[in-house]
Amino acid sequence: MDFYHIRDPVHSHIKIPDEGLVSKLIDTPELQRLRYIRQLGVTYQTFPGGEHSRFFHSLGVAHMAGRMFDAVTGPAGNTGEREKLQVASLLHDVGHSPFSHVLERFFTPGVSHEEWGQRIIQDGSTAVGEVLAKSPYSPREIAALIGKEPSRPRYLHLIVSSQMDADRFDYLRRDAYYTGAPYGNYDLERILLTITIGKNDAVQVIEKGKFSVEGYLFSRYHMYNQIYLHKTTLCFEFLLRAMLKRAVELLERSGASLPKVLMFGDTPMGTNMNIQPVDYLSVTDNEVLACVRSWTRSQDPVLSDLSRRFLWRRPIFKPVKNPAIDQQSIYDKKEKMAKILQSRGLDPTYYLYVSMREARDAYRPYSPQKEDRENAILLEDGREISEALPGLRALDIGPTMLLCVPEELREEIARVLK
Repeated sequence: MDFYHIRDPVHSHIKIPDEGLVSKLIDTPELQRLRYIRQLGVTYQTFPGGEHSRFFHSLGVAHMAGRMFDAVTGPAGNTGEREKLQVASLLHDVGHSPFSHVLERFFTPGVSHEEWGQRIIQDGSTAVGEVLAKSPYSPREIAALIGKEPSRPRYLHLIVSSQMDADRFDYLRRDAYYTGAPYGNYDLERILLTITIGKNDAVQVIEKGKFSVEGYLFSRYHMYNQIYLHKTTLCFEFLLRAMLKRAVELLERSGASLPKVLMFGDTPMGTNMNIQPVDYLSVTDNEVLACVRSWTRSQDPVLSDLSRRFLWRRPIFKPVKNPAIDQQSIYDKKEKMAKILQSRGLDPTYYLYVSMREARDAYRPYSPQKEDRENAILLEDGREISEALPGLRALDIGPTMLLCVPEELREEIARVLK
């Protein structure tokens, strides 16, 4: 079989068969669409290098899935299973909305990108669906793998989606490379040398590999705290959602006229929207940004101001810096903060963002969620890894309290909270 090689700054080279199912799927419009969806949403506003796409990530995940399969099965691995695994890994993000996770539940509430991916794969009118229908694997079984359903053998599902899967192995290193962060440089090669198939076809780590896996989990912890959940990035996410929310409200008003995000037509966003895959697939970051650029000239002062802040950063939204900030002080003084905004002609609905949540574990094998327990990282003696390395249980990710306001009012609002 002939191969072509894609140069990749993360994996050096990604090897793809010249002909075959993976190559055919790469050339489908549904996969090519991912070139125009940023892997990290609005993170490029904070880290200018974070402009890479979901398409490049998908190629990397398919590559990593093949390497993980080879690592756990050895030369005796079934080539059909390997191809099926790579196909599911390649398609795992095909259902992403524009700006990746930022707008996932904003565009179509209640429908995750995994569910959209399953719909696209099983829809006979999509090129992906047509290619799979003529392949040895049914669209249903590929959709099941990306939908986190159990598989036989079990390790196929675990390589696609678990606490230590091909997706994480790629995005941590890729996102670190493009953002310039050093945290994603865990010892991938050592991990691949120390994973194997254990009881009940689970992926397990031999004893001498546990510290490399610990390094991987620390890498994930730092990437979330320093990159994915950076407070300025979270403020930009709020700004983008606030802008779209305002656009929807204007569309709902009788006679309102402004450029619309294509998939929605004249129908406001909501849980009752009946969007078909062909409509969903028509929109990328580019279409949303084209609307945002036109909204900078909107006659509505709120929409035009939010759009200019997003595109031109004049000025942006910033987190309020106050180490003593807590839920009660926010609750007690929210009205005062709202009055400050209103005195400047700014509606708190669009210019004040408060996020309060419990700290989230970076690694959660003991959570109530069945998925976390099912996908826990196991050592070869059957122990879950944090039993051997209890420090992993102390890793929390993300800010538990976040207050975002227009940058020009940040200091004034911070004084209210003292």
